[in-house]
Amino acid sequence: MQVTTAPPLHGPVAALTRASIKFNKAHAFWRHARPSQTALDGVVGCQLAVGLGEAPFFRQATFSIWESVSDMNAYARTGSHLEAIQAAQKHGYFSESMFARFVPLKVQGQWLGKHYA
Repeated sequence: MQVTTAPPLHGPVAALTRASIKFNKAHAFWRHARPSQTALDGVVGCQLAVGLGEAPFFRQATFSIWESVSDMNAYARTGSHLEAIQAAQKHGYFSESMFARFVPLKVQGQWLGKHYA
């Protein structure tokens, strides 16, 4: 079941992705990970991006906070990340996947030396 709502028009947006990588597709998937991660360095509008592994190598998730939906889409739908998405769809890397957006109410704490108030 897919549930959608209108994206936020103003302010930040958080994104959560989750995928179970098929064992026989893991090597191909991981070839795309480094270029996609490197592309995040200094990208406009990305406040925070964290990769999370529930089960190393085969169950992965990402959490990111963006200044706007357009900033998030500019990263996600271009360059190495777009190539990764296209490869995943073409070659069936995942047995399950999810992409969810949220409107953050508050961001507070510290991550990798950056302070969030």
